[in-house]
Amino acid sequence: MNSQAKGSGLVGYNVQAAVDARHHPIVAHEVTNDGNGRVRGDGQDQAAGPRRRGYFNGTELKACEDAGITTYAYHRCMDSRETAPSPERNKQPMLEVLARVLPPRGLVLEIGSGTGQHVVHFARALPALTFQPSEMDVERHASIEAWVAEGNLSNVKPPLAIDVTKHPWPVSAADAVVCINVIHISPWEATLALMAGAGRILPASGVLVTYGPYMRGGAHTSQSNEAFDASLRARNPLWGVRDIDKVAEVAGNEGLALEEAVPMPANNFTLVWRKSNGALPGARALVDGFA
Repeated sequence: MNSQAKGSGLVGYNVQAAVDARHHPIVAHEVTNDGNGRVRGDGQDQAAGPRRRGYFNGTELKACEDAGITTYAYHRCMDSRETAPSPERNKQPMLEVLARVLPPRGLVLEIGSGTGQHVVHFARALPALTFQPSEMDVERHASIEAWVAEGNLSNVKPPLAIDVTKHPWPVSAADAVVCINVIHISPWEATLALMAGAGRILPASGVLVTYGPYMRGGAHTSQSNEAFDASLRARNPLWGVRDIDKVAEVAGNEGLALEEAVPMPANNFTLVWRKSNGALPGARALVDGFA
């Protein structure tokens, strides 16, 4: 922080605090007005454009102020929560679909929970359901747990490390399965395993909900998706935007019929698959029936 002081132009205060990682009370702190104290900077200069992230002392900040440049302090949560922009954009549109298709109560398994933003948003809005997050990257578990703790949610279980390609899954039964932004950033074998696993643990009429970009009829639905697909395959040749028809064929072979394809922001789709003894391979009639 800073304040104007007579004869000095700018006084910089350096505030350092130690916070308990579990319960978040401040357990120690120190405040000084040493002008050489260094603060973390991250943002954009109004005159100079983007500035690299780094550390800046009081003299440098004063020089920016004198030059009419606005500086921004880098902010970081005092816990392990990670925030990604995509979940913030799509969590509410997805919730509107989930509120319609999920059972009124029971266990919902999320495959690929990422930062934990989605599961917390869904659990807060649907308190009668119990959510089981899972994330193969165990380093993300701290973020999931922190989001759950911040929301004070009792209907979210501790995250599991589930690799969908390794059967049996540690969850033997669930009333619904949700899988967001996984199919296109994983090998095709993961999609096969996802459908097989969901078909195995879901009850009759249980739903699997998947979200992400998809091709339709062998063609991309937008130029941005085509470019995104190319970038994915450049990063990993086994990744890529999948065709709904091909995914539906695999799902149908596991007893899952495509029930809805709901357009989402940024040229994505939420697909609703329902377990049925009469599921047709590929669910071709349903896919062709969507606009």
